[in-house]
Amino acid sequence: MTLRLGLDISTSCTGISLIENGRLLKASYVYLSDYETLLTKANAVRGELLEIKSILGDRSLKSVTVEQHVLGFRPGMSSSNTIVALARFNGVVSYIAGEIFGIEPIAISSAAARKSVGIKSIKGQPIKPIVIAWATSQEPDYHWPTREVKSGKNKGQIVYEKGVEDASDAYVMARAAEAMKI
Repeated sequence: MTLRLGLDISTSCTGISLIENGRLLKASYVYLSDYETLLTKANAVRGELLEIKSILGDRSLKSVTVEQHVLGFRPGMSSSNTIVALARFNGVVSYIAGEIFGIEPIAISSAAARKSVGIKSIKGQPIKPIVIAWATSQEPDYHWPTREVKSGKNKGQIVYEKGVEDASDAYVMARAAEAMKI
């Protein structure tokens, strides 16, 4: 049995996905916006990683892969403060994951990860819905969390919870490790 963990680390919401032989065992996310400091955010993620550790029991992971933090500016998207904060948090959570699972996390760029599993972006379309559609099609029997829209033009529609974006990105990281034989 080959177990892999994928992480999509962000200071607002961190996605976590555990796969076994390519099948999703657990996808989760930790909303972090209500936590004020890097330490309290990191400890919230630690709690979820410890839950994953309890699922493993005496089994060990083959790999832990994390989405590489942003390396450069994108107009209107990232300030130097944001890039530094994300890099710091990515390092702290990667350290915690390494400590908990006894394996050094490997960073993969989101583009390389998506390419390795066959996800193609469509010019002019946001990538998040494409990634969610791919992940949910790969795991049709998995219960991805949903909610009902309470107001606005989409009132009454059932949509995926916001954290599913991050959990599906983490799923891509875990499946990429498998595809890249990491």
